[in-house]
Amino acid sequence: MDSNFTVFGGVTYSQLGSAASITLPAGSYNPAPVVTNGVCDVSSTLNWGDGVHTQPCGGYYPIVHITGDATVTGTGQGILLIDGDLNLGGNLQWYGVMIVQGAMKAAGGGKVGANVWGIALIRGGLDETKINGNINFQYSKCGLTQALNGTSAVAVSRSRAWSQLY
Repeated sequence: MDSNFTVFGGVTYSQLGSAASITLPAGSYNPAPVVTNGVCDVSSTLNWGDGVHTQPCGGYYPIVHITGDATVTGTGQGILLIDGDLNLGGNLQWYGVMIVQGAMKAAGGGKVGANVWGIALIRGGLDETKINGNINFQYSKCGLTQALNGTSAVAVSRSRAWSQLY
């Protein structure tokens, strides 16, 4: 990963953005799991998975790409790409990876506040003058691993044993 958060191993930020399952313009979003007839509805652009794993959307890990500044409340999991500034609001619950090209501002509300489990990479830094309320950032290897495994187009195959035939 480079210091500008634009290259991650062999993948660029642009490549991640083009692989997004959900692409949205700048704006305010309140994602929540969407279940239709008992099945996770992945066609909804406001269904960003269910990190609590209490609904059928617990195994859905989208890559969400917002092409400008965004204000996000609600819940989701996977990889969140923000091309501009990110305002965390209300009772946001995020599980996985956040990559913000601008600055991050936060105003957690209520008893729960805003929580991020996984990792947040913020190119523009935290705007500390704009952070208030109940905000928690918790590095979580489990949240990070699940999000990366869930959004991966490739998976590790079962290894095969080798033995001498002659």
